[in-house]
Amino acid sequence: MITEEIKQNIKRELGIENLPTEKAEEVMTKLEQNIERALALEILDLLKKEDHPEFIKISETESDEEVKSFLESKIPNLDFLIKAVAESVVKEFKDFAK
Repeated sequence: MITEEIKQNIKRELGIENLPTEKAEEVMTKLEQNIERALALEILDLLKKEDHPEFIKISETESDEEVKSFLESKIPNLDFLIKAVAESVVKEFKDFAK
């Protein structure tokens, strides 16, 4: 669910776009995992309890597009949420790296 645009913004913000491709991808993979974990927690908080089993099932078995479609029907402003969570995780990463 993390768009290519968000990934490119993260690379620019962290200044890793000029790193060797392998190193930049390693950093991005770890950040994406952290963003997806944080996003899943936020989504579970926002979804009604009765939607949790369906969300879990869809997220384990369906494509990102189908997961996003399901979530868009349940969570208004999903794109804003994804961007906000990504920004928060990147900020934490930058603060930790200082």
